Amino acid sequence: IALCILKRITCEKENLRIARLHDLLARVYASYGIFSMASVHATQSLERVKIVFGRISPEYANEVFKLAQIESHLKNKIKARNIIQDAQEVYRTLCPRREECSSRHIFGLKNFLDDDNERTQTELDSMLQYIDHL
Repeated sequence: IALCILKRITCEKENLRIARLHDLLARVYASYGIFSMASVHATQSLERVKIVFGRISPEYANEVFKLAQIESHLKNKIKARNIIQDAQEVYRTLCPRREECSSRHIFGLKNFLDDDNERTQTELDSMLQYIDHL
């Protein structure tokens, strides 16, 4: 049993390292305006984070929000809309009311606490409007 636990922990650490690497590559590509490659790496990062933390987690919410931003630049309406809606669902599930967010600690989700929750929701709504007008 101990060996299985050790193996699982090692895999989780490896997945997180790989996720961080893909996240960094996505940021670099996005900073150069190469959003197609940024999307590939952001998707890979998202998948690794999902394996370790699950879909309804602050870490996943952060990653899906980044991917939503990248996809909105690519003007792929269907994919961008699905990702943005996924981000909205995760954010709403994690913290359905703003007053709850400010009173409890949600580890790892920097853009979600206090007024940032409203800003994030507003930005996601703006992305949807942008996609609809393409």
